[in-house]
Amino acid sequence: MYIDVHFKYHCHARMSEIEWFYSLGYKIQRRPPAAAGDPDAIDEELGQGGPQDVHMHNGWQPICWGYFDDSNGNYGKNWRRVECGKVELYEEGVVDVYKTLFGELERPATTDAEAMLAYRRSLVRAIRLLLAAVGLSYEVACTDDEIDVEPRYLMLEGLSDRWVGRGIRNACGLRLTRDAEKERKGAQQRQEEAKGYDNLSDDSEDDGGSEDYGSSDQGEGEDEEMDES
Repeated sequence: MYIDVHFKYHCHARMSEIEWFYSLGYKIQRRPPAAAGDPDAIDEELGQGGPQDVHMHNGWQPICWGYFDDSNGNYGKNWRRVECGKVELYEEGVVDVYKTLFGELERPATTDAEAMLAYRRSLVRAIRLLLAAVGLSYEVACTDDEIDVEPRYLMLEGLSDRWVGRGIRNACGLRLTRDAEKERKGAQQRQEEAKGYDNLSDDSEDDGGSEDYGSSDQGEGEDEEMDES
C-alpha cells in the first residue's frame, strides 16, 4: 500500500484583486492499479467542480481547500478577501494515513497524558508528511507553548486565521486553550470582510452606478498542479 497526494493550486494578483484557490487531497492505494502514479490517470479520477469538490470521488479524500469568493460581483476596486475554506480531516481517516505510512499505532490509555500527547503528535506528523510530499511545510502546534507556522511561499489561508493548522490538530484529537478564541476571531474576521464588501456594494449603488472591472487584458496567473505518490 502507499498514498497518492494531489495538490491543485492557483494564485494570481491582479490590479485590484487576487485570484486564489486550492485543493489538497490524498488517496490510499490499497491495491495499486496498473496506472499507479500516472498524472493523467489521477486527473481523470478527480472532480471537476469547485475546490471543495476536487477530492470527493473515486477513493480520494480531501485534506483541505480554500478560495476567495468572487461571486455576487465581488471584483474590481471594491474587491474584498471573502475567504471560504475548510479542513476535511477526521480522526479515523488520520489513523488510516498513519498506519499506511508507518504501520500499527497503539492508542494509549486516556489516563496517561504524556503517552496520549505522543500518540496525537504521531498523527499530526503523518498529516504533515502528506503536505511535505507536495512541498508544503506547515508546523502544527500540539501544546499551548507551540505555535502554528504556515508555509512560506504558498497560501493555504486567505486571512490571518491559521485555521488549517487548527483543523489538522483538532482532527488528531488535540484542542489547545487558545483554539476556541482563535476560531471565534477568525469567523468574525471573515464576516467583517464579507460585510465590508456588502457595504461597499451598497455605496456604489447609491452613487448611481459603477465601472466595469470584470475583464482584464493581463495574462493568466500561475497555475501549479502537483501529483506525488
